[in-house]
Amino acid sequence: MIIDAHAHACGEYYDHDSIIRVLDENMTDRVVLCPGEINSRKSYGLPMISERFPQKDIMFAVNRIIGFVTKMTGAAKHIDEQNAYVYELSQMSSGRIIQSYWINPLDRNCLSKLEETIRLMALS
Repeated sequence: MIIDAHAHACGEYYDHDSIIRVLDENMTDRVVLCPGEINSRKSYGLPMISERFPQKDIMFAVNRIIGFVTKMTGAAKHIDEQNAYVYELSQMSSGRIIQSYWINPLDRNCLSKLEETIRLMALS
């Protein structure tokens, strides 16, 4: 079994049909799908920084930059909506889309939201 272990619900992974098409084209069985930029078909290409700087722990710095950009653009405000969207996609996919739930640890209610969401999703 081949699993794409990390993709975001935007770009070619924005809607159900395009996700399944990409999986089929790449002979991939499943994808672990994270929330992406809301209502965006835009794809993001990132350079393989680790190949250019293999001796350094560059991912800490990259994650800090991503966190800063996320905060500045307000992307974190849409996490709940995007989590719900990824859940809907996963329910349509016969197991090919595995939902990854994105939690914002800066949200004071993040744990109660997570517990409530798990309860609601288990009921549906």
